[in-house]
Amino acid sequence: MTGDRYSPTVEFDAKLVLRFREVLSSLGSVGEKPAFHYWTKKPLEVAEALILEFLVDGGVLLDPFLGSGSSLLAFRNAGRPGTFIGVDVNQLPLEISALQVDPSYASRIENAYRRIELFCATNDPFSRLEEASGTGLKFVRATVNIDAGNPEVTALQFGESRSEKQILQEGHSRFGNAREEYLSLWRAACGPFARNHELTPNSRIAAKDGTFVSDLFSPIAFRFLLEYSERFKEDLDAMLVLSACLHHCKLTDRGTQSQFPFWFPKKEAIDRNTGLTIKKKAFELLRNSSRERIRVLPVSRKQSIPTDPDNKLLNYVLLEKGIQKITDAEIPSSSVDLVITDPPYFDQVAYSEYLAMWEFFTGLRSNLEHEIIESNRKTDARTRTRYLQDLSNAFVNVRRMVKDSAPLFLYFKDSKPQNVSDFVKTLSTVGFKFIAQTHLSADRRTYKQNSSPESTVSGDCLMLFVATEPQVTMPADRSSISESGSAERLIRSYLKVNGPSSLGEIYDNVLIPSLLQSGELEHFQSQEQIFKILEKFTRRSDQRYEA
Repeated sequence: MTGDRYSPTVEFDAKLVLRFREVLSSLGSVGEKPAFHYWTKKPLEVAEALILEFLVDGGVLLDPFLGSGSSLLAFRNAGRPGTFIGVDVNQLPLEISALQVDPSYASRIENAYRRIELFCATNDPFSRLEEASGTGLKFVRATVNIDAGNPEVTALQFGESRSEKQILQEGHSRFGNAREEYLSLWRAACGPFARNHELTPNSRIAAKDGTFVSDLFSPIAFRFLLEYSERFKEDLDAMLVLSACLHHCKLTDRGTQSQFPFWFPKKEAIDRNTGLTIKKKAFELLRNSSRERIRVLPVSRKQSIPTDPDNKLLNYVLLEKGIQKITDAEIPSSSVDLVITDPPYFDQVAYSEYLAMWEFFTGLRSNLEHEIIESNRKTDARTRTRYLQDLSNAFVNVRRMVKDSAPLFLYFKDSKPQNVSDFVKTLSTVGFKFIAQTHLSADRRTYKQNSSPESTVSGDCLMLFVATEPQVTMPADRSSISESGSAERLIRSYLKVNGPSSLGEIYDNVLIPSLLQSGELEHFQSQEQIFKILEKFTRRSDQRYEA
């Protein structure tokens, strides 16, 4: 850091917070997200509103953890002239993002759909099963119990639409014949396989010792995917379509949850018609592409940041690298005007480890070496200390890139107060001062939030930082808790103004920011301490609290 960096004033901070809150309060419903599968997708409308308010014409927007690519799509939708820079350690999110903002996106998906449709028609293993069912309908899925690799079939579903759906199970006259045909397909498809891959054991993400990629699929599905992978190994678009539904092709529970791609049930496991699954996803993407919003100007991909100060176009640069490894030649110092990102949170999502399954079939690179993660995998485990150090290195480099007083908007959600405290403290010590945060509601829960409704801190949280001098410790403004009253009083005041609120809203909008500003959050070791504060409030049947 240079010696005379500008440190924003209290008045500057207050005006920034006011703009931040006004922008978010002006938003209507926020539902549009990237069409392709990737973890922790964020709503486009939030990033779009922030870009319109905080990115100057011709400015540079950085997302150092590109992920699902929502910030790039929002940049395109906002139509604000400037340059977007997206950085990710893994190839898949970069390719997905580039496809979705390509002016020929719709035609690329349409052509891929035709190639996939032809492949599925000529490689359909289920024609004899469909004949044995006597339904005259397409096979959709089987429900199986799996014991030591031997399946017990409990139901077979035929018919792609609700109106034509037929389920064959015990007691149906045709079930026995159809079941035997399905089992003969299963046995014929069993190994040995031409290729396979052993997963790195990691109990946190359900990757057990001796687990191969083939173990996650029925042998019928695995063989089909091997054929698909060989046929389309030079066809990026067909591989990206597969990437969007690969988690549906494996054995799943009835909910098809994808937060743990290496887990599958032994009872009532769902084995889908893989060709039908991929074809339906291709059609869904084709339908979505016809509704894509491309406003104002198309975006143009560049290999480096344009230097024209009067730039009136929308440009983007994608870099496949860990942000901590980006050099000054790739992103010059003090060149970035705005940062919007969703960084990895401790051990919540093991992006590169999960991508082992995607890399096996699509050939798109994953990068375990430079990912920033807390992981207990057996080889090259990453401790909490290592995660925080890697996070610090990453944001030291981001601080080098951004201009003084530039805002950084960052998604961060963790039910453990200590994690929030350590995360914010790490950023503050490298030159990003915490200013404010706000709760963003979400419609549904995920595996990260499934412990119990009472302890679920649902929704997202958006934090605002400003680029300033490194701070040794968080500023101690203890008046927010100690002198002006207890956390209980703060919550009661919040509820009187805002009405009944969820745990997530209370947590994100009043408790965490107040405890951060007072310097007291680091003393909260567990979520239970937060619950003790809430014991004096009434929790309604809808899990909302009221004073």
